[in-house]
Parts: sequence; C-alpha cells; structure tokens
Amino acid sequence: MDRIFGIDSPFMRTLGVIADLMLLNVLTILFSLPVITAGAAFTALHYCCLKINRGEETYITRMFLRSFKQNFLQSVPLCLMFLLMAAGYILDLRYANKGVIPGWFFYAGTVAILLFVYVFVWVFPLLSRFDNTTGATIKNALIVSITKFPRTLAMLAVTAVFAFLCNPVTVGPVVFIRALPVIFLFSFSAPAYICAKIYDPVFRSLEEGLQQAEADPADQAEAALPDPSEGTFPDKPEVVPSEKSEEFPSDRT
Repeated sequence: MDRIFGIDSPFMRTLGVIADLMLLNVLTILFSLPVITAGAAFTALHYCCLKINRGEETYITRMFLRSFKQNFLQSVPLCLMFLLMAAGYILDLRYANKGVIPGWFFYAGTVAILLFVYVFVWVFPLLSRFDNTTGATIKNALIVSITKFPRTLAMLAVTAVFAFLCNPVTVGPVVFIRALPVIFLFSFSAPAYICAKIYDPVFRSLEEGLQQAEADPADQAEAALPDPSEGTFPDKPEVVPSEKSEEFPSDRT
C-alpha cells in the first residue's frame, strides 16, 4: 500500500499535479477577467506549469502571484496586441460575410492571424522564464517558432484541440454544459502543462548555454547560446530580490 499511497509514490505525485492544475486554472480565469490582465495571467500560468513539469517544489498561489506581479507591465502591450489582432479578424470575418470587403481580404486576414498565433504560442512561455524587452521577446518567439518548428506545431495542435473541446459551438451546448466543471478546472492549465513538456527541453538548452557563459566570462559573447541564430535570452531568475518582486523564502533556485 505504501507503494501506492506513499507521499512520494507516482500515484500521489500524479494527484498532486492534478490538484495544482485545478488551482492554477481557477487562478488564471480569475486574473484574466479584467481582460487587460490576461497576458500577465497566462505568463504566470506558464511559469507555474514549467515548475510543475520539472518536479520542483511548488507553491502555486504564491508563485502565480509573484510572476503575475513581476510581468504585469510587460505583458499588457502584448495582451493589447493580441486583442487588437483578434478584434480585427472578427470584424474582417463579419464584413466578409456581408460582402462589404472582397474575399481575398478575408483570406489575407486569416493568414495574418494564423501567423500571429504561430509566433505568440511562444511569447508568454518565454516571458515567464527569460528577462527581455517586449520587442526582444517577440523577436525571440519568432526565431524559436521557426528553429523549433515541430515543437511549435505540437504546441499549436494541443492548443487547437483544447480550444475545440472547450467551445460550445463545436461540441454542442448540451455537452458543453455537462463538461463545464471540467472546463472550469482544466481548460487553460491542462494545455499549458502539456505545452510545458514540449518547450521545456528548449528552455533547458538555453539555460545551459547561459550557465556556461556565466562560468566562463571570457567566452560570454560566444557561448551565451547553443545556437547564435536563436537570439538573446537573458535568464529570468526564479528568485530575485529586487524592486520587481520579493524573494520566496521556500522557493527553489
């Protein structure tokens, strides 16, 4: 029985992950309600999911709030950018259906929004882990989305599957209502956790390059990254006592 119900057993660890994801999903929904704060909420979501995936000691609420506060100002313009693109596409679709604009304009807008989502699938994970300017974060997201094309497609597929399953239009209102409790507890955290498993190896390789650069300052310019074509990714420390955030006494570095 200890093998099953022991505190370090795979069964209990799995239950712990499920409980963390449930709490994380509720926090993400609550902190996304003002809409403008959704970017910071999704950044905090990815920060916590990466911690969970790495099996590190997690204090979900505390870590979520810390990441939300630390990345709030930088995530606002990213969130506004995404909202403007989404609003533009909705208007494009509406006027295309009415015949106000030509069909090619709608198809061009569709391609633009798909490319936008293709890049943005990396933006919030990168923002949650690495310190950079907003422009550099978008640039790095573009570079990684191209150089890690199979992983990008996998992350897009995961996101699309959950978006399909959580949409009342695609699954039907009856199924949606019956599944509402599950949607409320896992709609955002589950796909983010799966995506964390996909992008974690990429982040680990970047972090190893940064550690090598710190170990050998003479080669810092050359060894900052395993591949210079992947841009610059200054590491965002997990615990940084600065004016941006307060240190977690119990959080692991």
